[in-house]
Amino acid sequence: MSDARKNPHLRSLILLCVVCTAIILILREYRGFLLVKSDLVTQQWVSFTRQAKTDERLVFLAMDPPTLTLDPVHKDEIEASRALQLIKEGFPWSREVYGLIAEQLIQAGAKAVVFDVILPFEREGDEAFKKILDKYPNQIVIGFDFPEKSTATGTQQTLQRPAPSLIPNTGGDDSRMGFVTLFPDPDMVVRHLWFRRSFTAVMGLQPVIGETVYESLSARGLRQAGFGDRIPADSAPHMINYAWAGSVKERSSLEPHSLHEIFTYVWKQNYGNGAFFRDKIVLVGPLGNWGKDYTQTPFGQVPGPLIHLNAMNAMLTGEFLHEAPFWLNRCLIAAGGAVAFLLGFFIRQVRPRVVLLAAAIAGWVGLTIWLYSIGWVVLVFSPALALVSSSVAFLIVEYRGEQLERTRVRKILEGYVSRDVVREVLDNPKSFLNTLGGERRKITILFSDVRGFTTITEYADPAKLVAQLNEYFTEMVRIVFAHSGTVDKFIGDAVMAHWGGVSTHGESIDACHAVSTSLEMLQALDRLNEDWRKRGAPEFHIGIGLNHGDVIFGHLGSVEKHDLTAVGDPVNTASRLESATKQLHTPLLLGASVAPLVQDRFRLRTVDLLQLKGKSAPIEVFTVLGERAGTPDPEWLVVYETGVRLYRQRDFSEAVAHFEKVLTSQPADELAKEYLRRCTAYQEVPPPSGWDGVFVMMAK
Repeated sequence: MSDARKNPHLRSLILLCVVCTAIILILREYRGFLLVKSDLVTQQWVSFTRQAKTDERLVFLAMDPPTLTLDPVHKDEIEASRALQLIKEGFPWSREVYGLIAEQLIQAGAKAVVFDVILPFEREGDEAFKKILDKYPNQIVIGFDFPEKSTATGTQQTLQRPAPSLIPNTGGDDSRMGFVTLFPDPDMVVRHLWFRRSFTAVMGLQPVIGETVYESLSARGLRQAGFGDRIPADSAPHMINYAWAGSVKERSSLEPHSLHEIFTYVWKQNYGNGAFFRDKIVLVGPLGNWGKDYTQTPFGQVPGPLIHLNAMNAMLTGEFLHEAPFWLNRCLIAAGGAVAFLLGFFIRQVRPRVVLLAAAIAGWVGLTIWLYSIGWVVLVFSPALALVSSSVAFLIVEYRGEQLERTRVRKILEGYVSRDVVREVLDNPKSFLNTLGGERRKITILFSDVRGFTTITEYADPAKLVAQLNEYFTEMVRIVFAHSGTVDKFIGDAVMAHWGGVSTHGESIDACHAVSTSLEMLQALDRLNEDWRKRGAPEFHIGIGLNHGDVIFGHLGSVEKHDLTAVGDPVNTASRLESATKQLHTPLLLGASVAPLVQDRFRLRTVDLLQLKGKSAPIEVFTVLGERAGTPDPEWLVVYETGVRLYRQRDFSEAVAHFEKVLTSQPADELAKEYLRRCTAYQEVPPPSGWDGVFVMMAK
C-alpha cells in the first residue's frame, strides 16, 4: 500500500479516470449516437447467449414461393380445391382465399387464425371473406397499419384500416383487427414491441383521455384465442427475448409450414386431417423476398410474421427482458472508472495491469451474460469503455513520460556513440503491416432508391413486378458502367455505386462521372415510366444522393465470402442524402464535398444547410440543373440564390419577395415554395437568436 501511495502519477491517474468516466456519463445522458449504438450492438451480442423457450401452441403458415406458384402441387389437387384454384390465378389473391383458409383451420379446431396481411382496399372475394369474419368474430384477426404519408411539411403517420367491405369502419376499434406496425430502436433494430398504442401516441403527441387504444396483431391474436390475461396491460414498449438463434428452422415449433399444404394430401398425411391444428394459434403471413417484409432484429433480417409470432411466444411463455434503470447504468459506468483507478493505483507494471484489465473486462462480460440469462439487460459497452479508456489514458501518460525520458537518454548517448547504435539499442524496432484487406481511398458514392416500393409490391403481380424491377436495374447499371462507375451492391430496390475505388481518373473527373450518371438515370427513368404507363405497369420514382470522401475500400468480409466494397462515414452520408430527397422534393442531392469538384462543369443550385439524421454537424447540400455548356446562370436562379442568402441572414421579408419572383417564372418550383413557406412562418414567429439557417432532418 505504501509503495502504491508513492505513485508519482497519482494526481494524473485520478484526473484521467474522472474525466474519462465523466465524458461517458455525459454522452449517455445526452444520448450520444455512437455510444448508444455501441451499447445496443454489444447487448445484441449478449442476446445470442440464450434462446427463449417456445410455446408449442403457435403455428406459422407461410405464404411462401411454393404457395404462390403451386409448383409442388399436382394438377388434380388444384382442380379439387376451390382455394388452390383461386391461388393459382395469381397474387394478390381473391379475398375468398383468406376465408377458405380460416374456415379450414377453425373447423379443424384452431383457437385463432391471425392474418399478417393488410387489406385496405376493396377487392374481389371481399363478400365471401366477410361472411367468414362475421361467422367467427372471436377467432380471426387481420392486420392494419400506421403508414407514413408525405405532407407539405414532411411525413406523418396515418391509420390504414381494413377495407370497409371486410370490417365496417365504425370509427373505433374492432376485435378482428390488430396493428402490424413495428417501431424500431434508434439503431433501427426491433428489440421492443408495443402491444397497445393509441393513434396520438403513434404520432408522438400527448394522449387524449378516452381515445381508442388499439392492440397489436400479436396481442389481438392471443385475446381471440382466450389468452387476454397474458397481454401486458400498459401501453409501454416491452423488450422480448427472441425464440431462435440464427435460423428459425433450428426450432421445430416455429418452423414455417407452406400454406398450400392445408389444401393438399399433406392435410391428411402430415396434419392428421387437421388434428395438428387443434387448440393452436395459427399465424398466416408472407415469407420470402417477394413480400419485402423483412425487419432488422438482434438476429439479423427476420420476416415480419416471425416477429409477431415471437411477440405471441413472449406473452405466452413470459420471455420478456427487463432493462436496468438509468441510475444503475450510471453506477456501472462509474464503477468502470473506479476499477481503472484501482488497477493504476496498485499495479505499476504494464503487463500485469493489462492482464488484469482483460480479466476485468471478461468478468464484466460474463456477469452481463449471467444477468441476461435471468432476464435483466444492462449496459455492456459503456462501463467497459469507462474501464478501458481510463486505463489506456493512464498508460498513454506513462508512455509519454517514458518517451520523454528516452529522448533525454538518447541525446546524452548520442554525444558518446553513433546515432545508429543508439537507434538499435533504444528503439528495438518491430515492423508489421495490417491492411485488413482494404486501404483508404477518396471516392464518390452514389445511392439511389425507388420511392414507395413496398406499397407497390402489395398490389402488383409479383412476376411482372420482378421483371419490371430487373428492367429498371438493367438500365441503371448500364448507365453506371457507361460513366466508368462501379456497382457496389443492390440493397433491395436500392443501388449503391462509386467512382475512384477500383480505378480513378482524378477526384474531380470521378465526381463529374457520378453527376452525369445521376442525371442520365433520371432521364432514363422518365423514358421507362413512359413505356410502363403504356403497358399498364406502375411507375417508379427515385431519389439519388451523392457524396465524396475518404473511405476504407477493398475486399471486406470472411475467407469464404467477401465483397469489394467501401465503408466509412461518407458512405453513410450519401445514403442519408438519398433519403433526404423525399423531404426536400428534389430527386438529386449533392453533398458539400462533391460540389467544388463539379461546379465548373455543372450548374449547381443551393438546396439547404442540412443536419442529417445521426449527424452532429450540418452540411451544405446542392442539386444539379444540368451542364453549364458555357451559358450564364438563368435570371431566376440568381434571384433564388439571393433569396437563400437573405433567408440565412434572417431578412425574411426580402427573401419572400425573391422567392415569389422565382415562382412567377417557375410556378412549379418546390424549393422556392418550401423557402417561401419557411420565410412566412418565421415572419410570424421569428427563429431563436442562435438560429443559423440549419434544417434538421428528423428521419433517415
